[in-house]
Amino acid sequence: RDMIEEERKNLSDFISKHRQEVAKNLTETAEERKQFLTCVENLESSLNETIPTNVKAYDAYKSKVLHKVYELEEEIRANYPVMGVEMQDTLDSFKAKMDAFRVNLALHDKDDPENVDRIRKEFTEKLTEVRQLLSEKEVAQTKLDHFMEDISTSFDYLKRAITDLSK
Repeated sequence: RDMIEEERKNLSDFISKHRQEVAKNLTETAEERKQFLTCVENLESSLNETIPTNVKAYDAYKSKVLHKVYELEEEIRANYPVMGVEMQDTLDSFKAKMDAFRVNLALHDKDDPENVDRIRKEFTEKLTEVRQLLSEKEVAQTKLDHFMEDISTSFDYLKRAITDLSK
């Protein structure tokens, strides 16, 4: 009986420790994934706006889009190390398109909207690819998160069962 009690206590401590770690990790990664996906969607919606021909409106458009690009760049920098190889490869080619778009947007003014539009179109295609990949990863990760929650619930039942056995 003492041995069962000690094993129950050890298992209970182990389960509690890992449940806390998993819960903390699930919350952080879910929020980070959602923030990254939101950043991509925000940039995509900004890019889908019509390029203005008025000088002031074009400068405002350029500032807004560049700000969204910088936000996304920070998210990529923060999340890159924890991404899978497939996603990192996609992001590497995406970053090249992003740099080309940023330079062209910054250097070309409203007098050459065709060039800006061409670069924007290429960049938007790559951005859409990244968003779709992120969405797929989000769905898969959500399933994994639910599985981890189910495992945690199972641990609770196991813990109770061991407690009941030791009585």
